Amino acid sequence: MSEDRRGGARPGSGRKPTGAKTKHYTVNLPIEEAELLEKHAAERGMSVNKYLRELIRQGGQYGNVHIVGGFVDDQDTD
Repeated sequence: MSEDRRGGARPGSGRKPTGAKTKHYTVNLPIEEAELLEKHAAERGMSVNKYLRELIRQGGQYGNVHIVGGFVDDQDTD
């Protein structure tokens, strides 16, 4: 067996800490809502993660999308 081993724990390996404090959430959405979320994020050139953070920072409003009573109110202006 070769001594050239790859993988596994090694000194200095792995992702380096960024210093950012984060909390992880798991969210279960119906397929239709997940697709709508992905659509809105893509329309703005954002990842779903970044789009959700922006929605939270904006108090549930981002562009023409508003979170009303826990539901997405997609106010298309077309």
